Amino acid sequence: MRFAALLRLAAIGVALMGVLDPPVVVTPARVVDVDVVAIETDAHAAARDAALTSLQSALGPTYVVHRHDAAEGDVAPCDIHRPCVIVGDGHQQLRLAADREAPAAVITPVMTGPRVDVVGFEASASHESAAGAAEVQLTGLGATGATTQVQVLDGAAVVGEASHVWTSDGAATVDVDWWPLDAGPRMLVARATTTFSHEQSPAVDQRRQAVVNVIEAPWPVLVYERRPSWATTFARRALEADARFDVTARTELAPGVLATPSRGAVGLDDRVL
Repeated sequence: MRFAALLRLAAIGVALMGVLDPPVVVTPARVVDVDVVAIETDAHAAARDAALTSLQSALGPTYVVHRHDAAEGDVAPCDIHRPCVIVGDGHQQLRLAADREAPAAVITPVMTGPRVDVVGFEASASHESAAGAAEVQLTGLGATGATTQVQVLDGAAVVGEASHVWTSDGAATVDVDWWPLDAGPRMLVARATTTFSHEQSPAVDQRRQAVVNVIEAPWPVLVYERRPSWATTFARRALEADARFDVTARTELAPGVLATPSRGAVGLDDRVL
């Protein structure tokens, strides 16, 4: 009997402990999916990758990061129901889908120390056998004394080159003459490589693209003389020697009588202009 009473007391004690100290129910943390988009660019690539690593570390294990790459001007490849973080260098932009339901944010890694950024590239259409004109816009920070070598590339070929020596920080425009490889649409790349005087700052290679439609047809030029002259002849021959121009000449020999000089020959044309 005494032993049975002890068992009953022990059972009552366990029941009381269950009431006084209920079991703890642990609810697992909800995992959140996040899309992170890196804009494809050579500018600040190291800073961008470091920002992605820091972002993953800061979010912790309760977030699953889905990494995507996208080119400038694309629609951000983010799920419309997930938070979206865009990491770029501040110049490139992505478009967001109009039906997005989740928030989106843009992160621009802050670069410290000397740097030169390529912020713009414009190249004119040109004739196949003539030089084109290109403008490369740069910004420099801590770049005084540095030299930036600017090249225009068509594929792997360098078709134009110029250099800029920084005398102060700020914006700079570098004019580059370039020669087309062929007619038609061409994808050109402006590459700026800066060599800093600081030992801790290696050369930085940055690029920007532009599409140019190279025009093959030459410009039409009419040379009209009220009377024949050697000066006009020399100017006409210089134009005829340039493949950019299609020269037509007219020389008035008498009222209503025009000559049509050409390379090495002179013909008469009685048509009145």
